[in-house]
Amino acid sequence: MNDQRLIQEFIRVEEQLREIRIYVRMIRWSGPCTPISEWVIAKTCPLGTSSVVIEEDIMKLLVDQRFFGVCEECHDRKPSGRMHGTTLCQSCASQNHGVVY
Repeated sequence: MNDQRLIQEFIRVEEQLREIRIYVRMIRWSGPCTPISEWVIAKTCPLGTSSVVIEEDIMKLLVDQRFFGVCEECHDRKPSGRMHGTTLCQSCASQNHGVVY
């Protein structure tokens, strides 16, 4: 998944009354086949923050391991909830290492 698609699917920006909030959609698992999505506030900015600064903050979130990881085998960036640890995505863990989810 490329960064632009990750941004579209997993990051949103909302202007509130007193601030701008940047949310990241987190994935957690209720069971082996039951992902649960939850939007969490990852960053807040003052109202009036420029779009350039907002875009820079979004790019910083993409490299923040709390939210996304890069698989060392396929080199794809994935949401942290789709990673098998910090260096391997679930797809590669399953396909290359016999991990069963």
